[in-house]
This record gives sequence, C-alpha cells and structure tokens, in this order.
Amino acid sequence: MSKRERRQALADKRRTKEAKEAERELHAHFAGRRDARRFDTFLPCRVAGKTGVYLAQVLDISRSGALIRILDARFPEPGAGEELMRFAERVTEQFGSGIEITVRGSINPIRADLVRVTTRQQDADDPTCHLVGVNFEESLGEAQCHELGFTPIRERCERSGVVG
Repeated sequence: MSKRERRQALADKRRTKEAKEAERELHAHFAGRRDARRFDTFLPCRVAGKTGVYLAQVLDISRSGALIRILDARFPEPGAGEELMRFAERVTEQFGSGIEITVRGSINPIRADLVRVTTRQQDADDPTCHLVGVNFEESLGEAQCHELGFTPIRERCERSGVVG
C-alpha cells in the first residue's frame, strides 16, 4: 500500500468515526433523552415567540425543560391531512430563535430553546396532538420549582401539589 493510499484509508476511517458519532448524537436528540426527571402536569401558560403570544399548556416539566401543547386558535394544530413536518416548520418559524413561557400565576417568564416537535395521542377518543419540547436556558432554581408546585430534592423536582 502506497503512502497516499494509507493516508486516504486513515481519512476514510476518521470520517466513518465522525459519522457514527454524529448519528449517535442525532439519535439521542430525537429519542427524547432527558437531562432531568420529568413530571406529568397540566399547567396553563402562555408562550411568546417571534410574532405572538399563544395560550398553551405544559404537559410535563423538569428542572431543565418541558413538553408543551399550544392550544391557541391563532396557532391551530394541523388537521388530519397536515403532516408533522408542516407543523414543525410553523413552530420553528415562530419559536426557532427562542420561546418565553409564562405559567399562570407565575411572575417571571422562563426562557427556553426549542429542541423538538413530536406527536402524542391523548386517548382513544382524542385525536393526535402536536407537542413542542423545550430546554430551559437556565435550570429551574428551588424557588421556581416551588412556584410551579414542585419541591427540588437531590437535583430533581418532586411533585408537591397541584397548580392550576
């Protein structure tokens, strides 16, 4: 094997290793890997994006992020014929540069970054809804967890009561 062929083989091996690492990172992102334990909840909120503020509901929350369903009629969910990708495009256009979440009863909004758009069927009688996953720019502190109805224990948020 010539020196040139060895260099090419080494470069190919490096590219393969980088491609595998990128694939692992992509899988972890879309598999919904969590940095902190999440808790089911139904917290009414408002989400602010590029051009508007919309009524929404936090469906699960942790110190590091949340899963949100936008309920506002001005930001309708896709109909039966509309694909998740079209909804994702609208969400990215509105919230791609950041999202501000104000939970009902809370004084301070929470800044977050959009990380995913997904679907979930609520129950057998309910159609599939589209959801927005976010990571908070800063992890929730103890006071914010208490304000949202959670008690932080060992770097987690434990459910402490119903907020609504």
